[in-house]
Amino acid sequence: MARVTYGLIGGVVREVSGQQIRKDMRIRPNRGIHGSGRKALCFGLIGGLIVGLIGGLIGGRTGGPVHGLILGVFLGVFLGVLIAQIVGARAYVCHYVLRYILYRNGAMPWHYVRFLEEATERTLLQRVGGGYRFIHPLFVDYFASQGTKCIEPADAINRVPTFSRNELQLRDY
Repeated sequence: MARVTYGLIGGVVREVSGQQIRKDMRIRPNRGIHGSGRKALCFGLIGGLIVGLIGGLIGGRTGGPVHGLILGVFLGVFLGVLIAQIVGARAYVCHYVLRYILYRNGAMPWHYVRFLEEATERTLLQRVGGGYRFIHPLFVDYFASQGTKCIEPADAINRVPTFSRNELQLRDY
């Protein structure tokens, strides 16, 4: 029994350690973010189930079956979500919230990979592993020189990102 416990703990620690995907393994766009989502879902469900079961058994022994059920469900859901957030759900959710905001504002298409693949077929971009880069530095210079316009600034704190060739700057508009 001790070997199984040590094996499970070692596997969880190794999986949660946050090792990055090597560049040669990034063969599909969004592979890393989808891996984070799967890992968060798996660990959140397993951790929530284990904590909920243990909390429910302890609560049931001390306060009765109803108390054990309530405690188990509450602890399972709360700590399952917490474990998922620690393991990678936060990055996954932030990624898709940002994509949705950019899509709703008309800044990018929802199916961004299709758009990038179309640009690759037309030799505007080159696919490098799971990412893309411009074929020629003139494209980078051209897009960096384009100004961004803010339609109506809501307040003085409104900041719009603008990209130059070597750095990311935030300008007030």
